Amino acid sequence: MEWCNCVGKILWAFLTAPVCLPLALILLFMAAICGLTGEFLLWILPGMAFPRHLKSAGNKVVSSAKFIVGWCFPMVQKDKHREGGPTIQTSNSLENQGVSIRQSTLIENQNVIFGFPKIGFTYEELIVASDGFADSTFIGKGGSGSVNKGRLEDGREIAIKQLNVDNRCGERDFIVEVDVLSRVHHRHLVQLIGCCITKESRMLVCEYVPNKTLEFHLHKNHESLMDWSTRMKIALGSAKALSYLHEDCQPRIIHRDIKAANILLESSFEPKVADFGLARFFPDGETHVCATQVIGTRGYLAPEYASAGEIREKSDTFSYGVVLLELITGKTPIILTGSRRECLADKARPLLTQALVDDNYNNLVDPRLANNYSLTEMKLMVACASACVRWSPQARPPMSQVCESCTKIISGKKFIF
Repeated sequence: MEWCNCVGKILWAFLTAPVCLPLALILLFMAAICGLTGEFLLWILPGMAFPRHLKSAGNKVVSSAKFIVGWCFPMVQKDKHREGGPTIQTSNSLENQGVSIRQSTLIENQNVIFGFPKIGFTYEELIVASDGFADSTFIGKGGSGSVNKGRLEDGREIAIKQLNVDNRCGERDFIVEVDVLSRVHHRHLVQLIGCCITKESRMLVCEYVPNKTLEFHLHKNHESLMDWSTRMKIALGSAKALSYLHEDCQPRIIHRDIKAANILLESSFEPKVADFGLARFFPDGETHVCATQVIGTRGYLAPEYASAGEIREKSDTFSYGVVLLELITGKTPIILTGSRRECLADKARPLLTQALVDDNYNNLVDPRLANNYSLTEMKLMVACASACVRWSPQARPPMSQVCESCTKIISGKKFIF
């Protein structure tokens, strides 16, 4: 009977607001058919159309309507592992329709999308969670914005990413990242918890991953020594994440910014791929799409993308190959030789070939490992890295094959590209 009461309340809200009753019924039915939640009504109608105390009822109504339609018409339900989540509108359209931080959050209630909670937060909630974005909560800063640590009232630790909205890139990155992260769910991808939109800021609220980044442990923390088994674990987990994006998502997703700084590490050194601001959805049947502007991090860019703006799944494979080279050699993606700056992939190619021919990896392997690794595993990982950074994208293996290779290497089975 709860849903009946909710329907009555929301319809009464429509009757007392300048919105006709037929429109109310149409919108509720559309929300149920499309699998949308209560924020659908907030996006379509001005915030003042609903009294504050009835907005949560709206969420319950649509959830109930979705359940009823799904029960009566099971064919309407989509495969959650293959279909994307609700369409994400631009934040400008949200503001123009009267949805602001003072009127409502994007999502008033907790909703389950692909198995994880997606919540709208007020700016005030995030201020409290981060202790006013105090310096003590600061995690880091990148080209797209800064990240602070926070703690919600229920005790969950979160990472609050504030994106720069002074330029179009920051706005675009926010929309893309919300869209992508609301569609995907994988143990090796950073989980989106929610977001916050105001006229002055755009914030993403994600799970907090406590052990910094792969870049930090490889290149910045001289006291940190990741043993070979840990490096193999990171290589396998990252490969699984990319294989999922490329082959298990519909539409397929190309990350476009795979690098050591975007691979976060849990306390157990399990990796989580983060930062989807540059991601692109990839149509089925297409071999590549062309970008009007080349964006990314030097040293990780695939040759076809850097020179011609061609975006392919194999572009992610190349970037992943550079990460493998970092794990094997301990070197940064850009190597300074006097006044010259040389890409690790270019410098390593002849060394990889020679090492495989001679079956000697002393000149290639990170000296910090001090020969504490399996020679067989190293040989196969070097072969894997060599295949991933091939100049031609057609010659590179798909990430599913890379993932299978890493799995077999760890399990002791031989795998040759």
